[in-house]
Amino acid sequence: MRKLVVLITVFLLGCITAAPKDNQPYAKLNKLSEISGVYSNIGESESLILGDARNVPELSYRIWGDDMDVPHDSIEKIIVSVVSDNEINVRAIAGEKVVRTSQFELGKDFEVLNDRVRIHKSMSWLGGGAGSLYAGPVYTTVDLGIDTSGDGKNITNEFSVGIFSLIPIAIGVKEEVRYRKIGVE
Repeated sequence: MRKLVVLITVFLLGCITAAPKDNQPYAKLNKLSEISGVYSNIGESESLILGDARNVPELSYRIWGDDMDVPHDSIEKIIVSVVSDNEINVRAIAGEKVVRTSQFELGKDFEVLNDRVRIHKSMSWLGGGAGSLYAGPVYTTVDLGIDTSGDGKNITNEFSVGIFSLIPIAIGVKEEVRYRKIGVE
């Protein structure tokens, strides 16, 4: 029985990956100011497993998440301005109107890695309630940067180890999205 559980666990270890066609790696960030620019709010990605078009999260969603005050569907572009070595200003534009502005501070709202800016990392709990088939922690990171072609790049990683219908499983999801740079700031 123990061997069967181990075999099922190995079988259920999964990884789901999505990336845009002609995916490019992050470019090294020499200075934070290199991320300044105007980016399309609509991303590009497709499933590497299924080969289908994806409903890709908007760049505004990656930045502000589930904030109900942000009209993600109507935002056309995101303007990123580096105010100083420690501060980034981000504006969301719908039509020609600014619909959201935020200041982000180094060490408080983001951290700089070698080739990207990490804007979110968290651990949450999924499931476990009445009728839930899955229970386990979910670890999430959201990184933004510039790819080697100069476009915006986002990698979101989620990893969970938990119990699905009394069977231990582990799953990882890695989504890479390109946000076209459409102007300079």
